[in-house]
Amino acid sequence: MPPVADFAWRQNLLQAAASHLRTSAREHLPELQSFVVLLPNQTAVSAFRLQLLKTLQADHPAIIPPWIGTLKDWVLQHIPADGQYSLINEQGRRLVFVETLKLYPKLFREENKWQVTVALLKLFDELTLQQTDIPDAQTWQTFIRNAYGIDEHRHCNQEAAMVHALWHAWHQQLEADNLRDSSGDYVNRLHRAQAMLQQNRLDDVTAFYLVGDTARAGCEQRFLAQLAQQKQCLFFQHCEPDTPATDSYEEF
Repeated sequence: MPPVADFAWRQNLLQAAASHLRTSAREHLPELQSFVVLLPNQTAVSAFRLQLLKTLQADHPAIIPPWIGTLKDWVLQHIPADGQYSLINEQGRRLVFVETLKLYPKLFREENKWQVTVALLKLFDELTLQQTDIPDAQTWQTFIRNAYGIDEHRHCNQEAAMVHALWHAWHQQLEADNLRDSSGDYVNRLHRAQAMLQQNRLDDVTAFYLVGDTARAGCEQRFLAQLAQQKQCLFFQHCEPDTPATDSYEEF
């Protein structure tokens, strides 16, 4: 298991991570560019920068800071895309999906295709990021019933089968045109990052600091699990109310 520090909810995780970075990276100062600090959102990014400056200001008024941002931003900046595919923008993929809907003229009225496209692409993004496996219509119908806690119903099964067919038709269309949308591109880059970790090709990174809830999608959680296996990360998190806080870095 990777090193984990649990903190009580009253404590500031950003301050704790900044203090630990100052201590553990003392021999690297003032050059901290080989450390990566992953945070949940851009608001936390600005707050962490402020905490780090406060922590280091007395001893090192000028530093080369670590990379600070979200996991997605780090992946998009540092992991190259698969050059065999072209990235399609949001407007383009909606137009392509409308063409896919034309394969099912009896299911959708012309005036509803745009609304259906927006709704289904949002669902497909979620399925892609969670890496949901739906190999056949029956598996997908069971997944939907379990997810929403509903009994088997003919209309529900028909709609689930329709979504399953569109899901596969959509991916076949992208593959035929050598295209990837932003979700598929992100997942692919995460897979490439995992391969680079396994091959020790991320040697320019000393350590990853994961502060708070940095990964929500299944594809992100799998990448962090790989980081943990490689022992290249430190987790800073709030503990559950009934769990004692460690409030300590000794285990690091």
